[in-house]
Amino acid sequence: MKRLSLVLVAAMLATSPAYAQERTQTYCDSYAKVKSGSSATAAGATTGIVGGAALGGIVNGSKGAKRGAVTGGLIGGINGNAADKQKYNHFYHHCLSGKAL
Repeated sequence: MKRLSLVLVAAMLATSPAYAQERTQTYCDSYAKVKSGSSATAAGATTGIVGGAALGGIVNGSKGAKRGAVTGGLIGGINGNAADKQKYNHFYHHCLSGKAL
């Protein structure tokens, strides 16, 4: 009887709100935002700015460098943002699935 009581108490503790976080859509959204971050967007934009400025400067001097930096930054940021969205979706669906975080 004591063994059954201990099992029941352990089960109650493991499933109580104080010990188990319910995985709502809001909770998983916050979790995914923290885990995914936005590093790929920043890295893509930075790489695009540097690469675009260098290539534009070679082709058309300082005017080309300015245009290349703007164009490269936009394209790099867009590509990086797509990568960040993929990471966010992965973490969000992983959280909702109930697997260990």
